[in-house]
Amino acid sequence: MKKFKFLFVLLFSSFILQGQKYTPLLETGKTWNIFENWIYWGETHPHHLEICEIDTTRFIVIKEWHNQLQELGYLFEDTISQKVYYTDLYENEVVLYDFSLEEGDVFNYLMITVIDSIQLLDGNYRKRIVFEDGLYSWIEGIGSIEGGLLWSDWSMKKHIPEAWMLCYYENDSLLLMNENFEHFNTCDLSFTNIVEETSGQSVRPTISPNPFSEKVSLSFDSPLYGETFEVIIKTLDGRVIYTETVNSDIFIDLSFLSKGVYLLLLRNSNSQHATKIIKS
Repeated sequence: MKKFKFLFVLLFSSFILQGQKYTPLLETGKTWNIFENWIYWGETHPHHLEICEIDTTRFIVIKEWHNQLQELGYLFEDTISQKVYYTDLYENEVVLYDFSLEEGDVFNYLMITVIDSIQLLDGNYRKRIVFEDGLYSWIEGIGSIEGGLLWSDWSMKKHIPEAWMLCYYENDSLLLMNENFEHFNTCDLSFTNIVEETSGQSVRPTISPNPFSEKVSLSFDSPLYGETFEVIIKTLDGRVIYTETVNSDIFIDLSFLSKGVYLLLLRNSNSQHATKIIKS
């Protein structure tokens, strides 16, 4: 009998722990870099959440659009049922996510074929739900990679273009990059055209080590002959995190950076060079 009670307590505790593992989607401090594909052009725009002042159970979906903020609707999450509801600006509501689904279940006419986990850049794992068409997958606490945060293509979402999530951040820490997207090496497509490219009579520095852990050195094959260059280091979503003016070889202390991929630009009035550097 004691053995039976011990096993019951163990199983019950395991069930409680499993119930506590659900990672909510709706929290502040999160940023989704969404590439929006319009008919003739496309751009990347960060999205984030703000709590509604009047109804604090809902979150407003905010898009940063050319230094302006646009509201795209509202999200509400039932952490018990693990469902997330989307309400557009006209108060039309649908179930956007249901993270309680199991293999073989059907959602919006699509069957769930795989439920597994995906490792984030911080080493932690999140549950992933994959649909039979192979086009859509959801990640618990993050949302849909294909289609972006507001992934649904229903008629109520006509005002939102075709989209893909490029990168996902929590408190400014990059946790996920969409490696299935054709421009997977960036979090912001406005930088795609200059990565690993030069313009004008550009000077190409040798950067070592790369990947690096604390410091990187920039050395030049030939003297700069009095020319000065501006060294700029940016995150892949465009935030400037380091600048310095140089006219010779230099060591740069980047020990303050988090692990991840960054963009290093070397430019002056005559030329520009850009390349990726990796903090390991």
